[in-house]
Amino acid sequence: MHDIRNDIARIHDDCERMDNLVQNLLLLSSIDSRGIRPKMVQYDMTMIIRQVISRLHLQAEEKKLDLQLSFLSTIPPVYGDPTSMDRILTNLVSNAIKYTSVKGFVNVSAHLTDNYISIKVADNGMGVTEENLPRLFDRFYRVDSTGSRKYGGTGLGVAIAKELTELQGGKISVKSVFGKGTEFVVAGPKA
Repeated sequence: MHDIRNDIARIHDDCERMDNLVQNLLLLSSIDSRGIRPKMVQYDMTMIIRQVISRLHLQAEEKKLDLQLSFLSTIPPVYGDPTSMDRILTNLVSNAIKYTSVKGFVNVSAHLTDNYISIKVADNGMGVTEENLPRLFDRFYRVDSTGSRKYGGTGLGVAIAKELTELQGGKISVKSVFGKGTEFVVAGPKA
């Protein structure tokens, strides 16, 4: 009976992974064909950030990670696509959780700079080597090229985050030190 449960759990996980892959490929195809246009509206960025953190809190808790959220200034309304921003942050925060060792930390912070709202997702995870950093935003690029199932993933999450950020007139950047952690910064225009 225990073996059957394990098999069903593995099949379920594989189905979810395949569904995620298909959804990501459809999104990228839509972006490539210019079929996707962000629904630009004024919205409350703090609400989106709080929802993402709340949704991923259990995933962080399972690894005994310290998932922190801070607003370093008052965040005015943002002009952009809230659904795309949710996806961007979900991809970045879930990656930070995935690549951070047990009892590590993931910090998400937001602050106002000139005409932009900057959101930083920082972790003390495995980091990325300097040689891999330039390719990090490439589609299907995975730092763990061994084909290992340790971390899973398709190499699409960060590429999607970049393309959705740029579609909204924003910018995304990354800094990383191998063995010490990674920091992504997404900047979007305030309303």
